[in-house]
Amino acid sequence: MSNELSWLSLTRQLLPDRAEEIARLAAISEPFRSLCEDYALAVNTLRRLESENRQQDVERMVEYRELIAELERELSESLGAVSK
Repeated sequence: MSNELSWLSLTRQLLPDRAEEIARLAAISEPFRSLCEDYALAVNTLRRLESENRQQDVERMVEYRELIAELERELSESLGAVSK
């Protein structure tokens, strides 16, 4: 069994107070669902790189952390736009 978390689980963990809204928006919006999937892929990849802890991956880990921060902002902004 994989220890990777699904895009829905990870997005809900990021914004637990918006869990129902996340599921609802993901069901009707392909761009939002794709953003959630990209976020999960980045988080799971970073976790794998961190667990392997190889010196040659340090720069990639920094890049993934930056990507994750950007995706988190985009997810928050997308949910904020919906609630207005």
